[in-house]
Amino acid sequence: MSSPAIRTETELFVIAMQSYDRRVPVPPAPTCRPAAPPEQRRDGEERARAQSCHFELLLARLEEGYEFHTRQLTQLGPHPADDARSVDQDSRAATSRQALTVIAGALRAMAEGRYGTCAACGQSIPMERLDARPEAQHCLRCEASAAG
Repeated sequence: MSSPAIRTETELFVIAMQSYDRRVPVPPAPTCRPAAPPEQRRDGEERARAQSCHFELLLARLEEGYEFHTRQLTQLGPHPADDARSVDQDSRAATSRQALTVIAGALRAMAEGRYGTCAACGQSIPMERLDARPEAQHCLRCEASAAG
């Protein structure tokens, strides 16, 4: 069985821009094979492959979130302002608009090669944080200092 092709930075840039522009459907991310045991790794090559594959998976998650919130806004549509149900719809619409803004920012950062770097301090955002919140723009330290 052949290993999946590793996408270059240029290919990832094009995919991220397509995602951001919403003009062309994003091709499915390749299935990542598990990392080799530590004694068999060529550190730089293995790390680059793992990071590229991991970013593609995060890109797919960002895409899913973008599509979900776009669909939700479309389904909510216009409604009468005095209806009690409209308060809930307004709240959901505001949440979706905010989520779309944050996700679009993450897609833009990925396209520009800034994804995974804290916007405040410039340090790398740990992969664990990006796994939990792919749209994260700040490391935990900067996020905590901004919140409190």
